[in-house]
Amino acid sequence: MTSTGLDGSFDVTVSSTAVENGKPAPDIFLYTAERLHVEPAQCVVLEDSRAGVTAAKAAGMYAVQSRAASTALPPLPEADLVLERLSDFPLSLFD
Repeated sequence: MTSTGLDGSFDVTVSSTAVENGKPAPDIFLYTAERLHVEPAQCVVLEDSRAGVTAAKAAGMYAVQSRAASTALPPLPEADLVLERLSDFPLSLFD
């Protein structure tokens, strides 16, 4: 995260090099949940790719598709929630 200037902003950072299989396999999300000591069902994943949404669902996590990126895909039916703008994220998910 050094290149982004976000060092120290997160409790855990995980790279795809930490797991054997990349997305759409759920490995990276399951590994991250394990490192955070959180059950997968308690995780929310924000993704902008089909492979990411597929991986989140395969991990048993709540998948939020962000369409805010310039390469936005059409709404994915497998996503639990689709956001047109990140500012639309319902913070009530965390209540």
